[in-house]
Amino acid sequence: MLPSGSYVAGYRVQRAVGSGGMGTVYAVTDPALPRTDALKVLSSELSADPQFRARFLREADIAAVLDHPNIVSVYDRGESSDGKLWIAMQFVDGTDADEALKAGTMTPMRALHIAGAVADALDYAHGRGMVHRDVKPANFLLSGPIGHDERVLLGDFGIARALDDASHHTATGSVMATMPYASPESIDGAAVDGRADQYSLACSLYRMLTGRLPFESATGVAAMMMAHLTAPPPRISQSAPWLPHGLDEVFATGMAKDPRQRFGSCNELVAAAAATFTGAVAAMSEATSIVQRPPSPPVTEPPKTRRSLRWPALAGVVLLVAGGTTAVVLTTGSDDADNPAPPSAPSTVASSAAPVVPDTALPGFLLSPEAVSKVAGWPLTAKSTGSELLDDSKFTSATKCVGAMYPLQSTQYTDSGYTKIHSQELTSGTSNGEGVRQAVIAFGTEELAAASVQRQSQFWQPCAGSTVTLYETSTSPKQVWTIGTVNVTPAMSTTTSSRAVDPMSCQHALTSVRNIVIDVFTCRRGEGTIDVSSTIARDITAKITD
Repeated sequence: MLPSGSYVAGYRVQRAVGSGGMGTVYAVTDPALPRTDALKVLSSELSADPQFRARFLREADIAAVLDHPNIVSVYDRGESSDGKLWIAMQFVDGTDADEALKAGTMTPMRALHIAGAVADALDYAHGRGMVHRDVKPANFLLSGPIGHDERVLLGDFGIARALDDASHHTATGSVMATMPYASPESIDGAAVDGRADQYSLACSLYRMLTGRLPFESATGVAAMMMAHLTAPPPRISQSAPWLPHGLDEVFATGMAKDPRQRFGSCNELVAAAAATFTGAVAAMSEATSIVQRPPSPPVTEPPKTRRSLRWPALAGVVLLVAGGTTAVVLTTGSDDADNPAPPSAPSTVASSAAPVVPDTALPGFLLSPEAVSKVAGWPLTAKSTGSELLDDSKFTSATKCVGAMYPLQSTQYTDSGYTKIHSQELTSGTSNGEGVRQAVIAFGTEELAAASVQRQSQFWQPCAGSTVTLYETSTSPKQVWTIGTVNVTPAMSTTTSSRAVDPMSCQHALTSVRNIVIDVFTCRRGEGTIDVSSTIARDITAKITD
């Protein structure tokens, strides 16, 4: 690995940002322009292969002419003084879809947004005779805030094809890196075109929606190859029944064994998937072939990171594991087959028969302070109401458990399809940390609301039994908390957290009814269990269904 300050072909190395079987990616200073580029230096093994060298140089030249807002730009390519091939590309300071899955921030709407941008890039490239051949979430680079404006770029164009054609899946690591998303025709050595990329995009979208690989039960390369070649496409109605069942037909087409039976373009695939969430017929412009993506919810103000009610479980720094998040830029070391899927969520199938509840009805669903006090068993008064998400992720190095401990987290709801939020904070009138926050969140459809609860619940379960350290402020003494049992049932998901020193117990409850998600959080001083949030959530459910 090259040290900071060293030079490669005139590029000054700032730092290494990723490494894998193909080589190492560095953030470098451009030798001629005041900007940071990404420089991928390929391994000695690949660089010494004459067939790969010729293919790499040719494909890098082809990739350099691809000019699309969703494709990482290629600036230059060459050979270092020690004989290693390198390619200079656009630097994307952010993360990738694979890392977003691991972090628990992938929602159905975000998955569709990402897939739509990748589809735009692929259809553009296919129209120019270019096939990617390594379409997978780790190559979907993300930057900017999560939402409709999040930027998505497809990386590794040219390199993936050069590796594939030169080695025919025999280079070290090339099979394992692509097999979970490999099309049948690429596995059996047949000629491939853009429809192979569509198959891989369908596999990628399946994983982004469900958190699972399409053929995750296949163990080993041989079994996965056979699954792609012979097994029927997976059914979302079985693996993630809270998602629209119309997706079964979408993936049956996008992952058809015969390329001729797939969609006419990658955009058609994503448009069909998006239509299952809206119930509308996907209409695409023949001139632009751009999918009409679901709109993001209106944003009135940034998520809050502090509330006036200073509950220990709501304001502080949570430390589960050491280390922070590293920006991922065109890294190829991620092997999707080694990333376990989130735990299974209960099989709850939402019914679309009930009418959609309008946003204007939300305030009437919250319980009165008197009703909350009766459930809690101690007097509470309303302190504030809100219509925004909260953000405690800035105070944690373990974002996967933020949603389990805290309500209304932006990492859980942003770009999930919600349309309106109404919440209320109630306190006991003292500064001892006791209080309740009740919230109702409206979604465009009942299916989206159910999907939000099920997806969040998947990431609650691994947090059970974790010990966390909280700081109410940067100077206050640390507080050690324990996340208790996580209960996930078709009716409701709940989890508890407790503090042994200066005892306090909290409960978080989450459920959905019709197109409304109910999110309730309660904290009270003292030892023992607390079962207030779940009761409040059930009472709110009764008001919505009355």
